[in-house]
Amino acid sequence: MPHVLSNQYRDGVFNRYDILVRCLAARGIRDGEGTGEALYRAMQAQRPRAGGHSFEAFQTLAHSVAATGLDPDCPIELGPDGHLWDGSHRLALAAFLGDQFIGARYRTVPGSVVYGRQWFEDHGFREEDLELLDTLRDELFLCQGVYFQVVLWPPAAPFAHEVAGRIAETYAVRAGRVLDFTKEPAAFGEFVKQVYAVDDIAPWKVARKLWAMSAHPPIVNVLSIEIPHPSFRAKTSNPDRMICLEAEDLKRKIRASYSARVEKYFYDTVVHMGDSFLQNALVWKMVAGKSAARCATCRCSDTDQPGECFNG
Repeated sequence: MPHVLSNQYRDGVFNRYDILVRCLAARGIRDGEGTGEALYRAMQAQRPRAGGHSFEAFQTLAHSVAATGLDPDCPIELGPDGHLWDGSHRLALAAFLGDQFIGARYRTVPGSVVYGRQWFEDHGFREEDLELLDTLRDELFLCQGVYFQVVLWPPAAPFAHEVAGRIAETYAVRAGRVLDFTKEPAAFGEFVKQVYAVDDIAPWKVARKLWAMSAHPPIVNVLSIEIPHPSFRAKTSNPDRMICLEAEDLKRKIRASYSARVEKYFYDTVVHMGDSFLQNALVWKMVAGKSAARCATCRCSDTDQPGECFNG
């Protein structure tokens, strides 16, 4: 699921705001609220080839999927570049319901439609509605792990803003949070252990990192960044695990630039990043549970599985 969403970009900009409209409509169906329905109807009225995709038909599909799940015999269709060809209603419902996986088949011919934010601006949608969709995109991408979590450990706190500025030269920084463990240092240790448990790091390395960070106030800065259409490689020591090449390169550059400025530096005590969408989602869940600033419509710390919180 997050892999599909992360590929829906054109020229570095998310290209499928129509999926967000359908997610909002699904939420409205569940909650009995009409904003999503109104935006859905307005969008379909501007799409001459919308055919039989009425709100009523979508409502019927939403109830069916909520009751029995997606039909495995009806996968979505993607182009060879990962762009969505067919199945935007099913993809939106899967995202809304918190699914991490969705069946897909690939076509051999590339191509994509254009339903980015600009399309909605050009077709007269109000700025307040577009801002609502922006917020929805951020919530969905955080919970599904599409946004990569950059964890700046306490040794990096004095220059966290500098690091954020350098990252922003290449990638959009979509959210930032500061976790202050000064009054609960034991909780900081548990947080570090949980983060590295997601990444399968040897316990002795985690203990060494905690020792190296003990000379610094336990303040953690977390940046949520957008990496459009990320690429992956198989992990050398575990070919079943995939590593995001862009995240790997970004970590390398940050460490090279700032490790010399850290007292008692030990490898990886400046920055941590997840290698995959699942790791991103799990780290976000931990961050949301520790931060006073949470998604407006999800309860990330109160659910057991990544992605589940979005439909809260």
